[in-house]
Amino acid sequence: MSPPQAWRILAKSFAVTDLFIRRRRLPEDFSPEHAIALHEEPISTHERSVLSFLLHVWNRYDFPFDLSEVAGWTEQHQRAFSNWASGRTLGRPCRYF
Repeated sequence: MSPPQAWRILAKSFAVTDLFIRRRRLPEDFSPEHAIALHEEPISTHERSVLSFLLHVWNRYDFPFDLSEVAGWTEQHQRAFSNWASGRTLGRPCRYF
């Protein structure tokens, strides 16, 4: 599985991604580049936090992320984060790209 495909699987494990797709803020076949563009648009603080994490996983050098932000996420987003950290989502714990 290519990094963009695996990253998309991770992103889709977060409910906010489905919301962005339903609102037509992201296309169905979105890429990290679409997420980068969306990150520059006006979105809620919570949405921006989750999107910042996803971009950090894609490119931790250009998109820093403060782990303490996870404490303010919804239970559903915290569960998606936990699944990423444990390797349940991508088959390897804390997979970065």
